[in-house]
Amino acid sequence: MRLERARYAATPLGGLREREDWTTSRETLIAWVECGFQLVRSAERNGELTRACLADAL
Repeated sequence: MRLERARYAATPLGGLREREDWTTSRETLIAWVECGFQLVRSAERNGELTRACLADAL
């Protein structure tokens, strides 16, 4: 399991550690995981809100 985790962290997250805001980004990612944040569901909700706002504006 550790090897898989390390391999995953090295690919999409690897460059984040070198950024100045790494500490803040890390805290944000941990908070999202701990609270069950779901990126896809959030994006779907955002799309629904955007469509509703556009419908109201027209």
